[in-house]
Amino acid sequence: MLGRKKPKSTKSEDRPYWTPRIGQKARGPISPRSRLLAALIAPYLIVIAFGYRSWEGRLVSVGYLWALLGLLAVRFAVLPSKQLIGPKAKLRQMSDNVVRTVILFLRAAALALAVFMGFSLIFYLQDVYDIVTSRQVKTITGHVTSIQYGALTWWCLKDVWMQTDGSLKDYQLFFYPTRIQENSDYVMHVLPRSTTILSLERCPSR
Repeated sequence: MLGRKKPKSTKSEDRPYWTPRIGQKARGPISPRSRLLAALIAPYLIVIAFGYRSWEGRLVSVGYLWALLGLLAVRFAVLPSKQLIGPKAKLRQMSDNVVRTVILFLRAAALALAVFMGFSLIFYLQDVYDIVTSRQVKTITGHVTSIQYGALTWWCLKDVWMQTDGSLKDYQLFFYPTRIQENSDYVMHVLPRSTTILSLERCPSR
């Protein structure tokens, strides 16, 4: 009606539903890169929670790692081509045949990695089944001849070459923060099919 004043909005209506306090930043959604980093750090945290000398924590973390890498490889293999190579990438400026070749190579590499992780997970599950049925972990004593690690995997994986019963064998050791002495004897809990060390303790020097 004419002459009727429009009611004023209250302060609560003018304010947004939530406003950050002074000096407090609004929290946005967690980025995929941050989630991936947290997922990769989680196995190390599991080992620390159980104690890095405990075989139980490493048993859980190794299974988690195989499953995680396998799922990531499968996810990467089925990603749409626009997500594999972004629209603004320099590779998109090249011919379509080159782009298709690169995408095919990336998918093939991811698929090969997924198959490898799948077999690793199968061997791991067989070892776990043996532990559950026998209620004990295989224990061996061996002589450490050398320790190797890669430039990108030094923080999570070491290749430990052990000499046991006259034969030299390569075992994988995950998430072990302390140093291992070469040319020393160790008692180890291992997963025989996965050739993975769960825990190790240096034998007393004679």
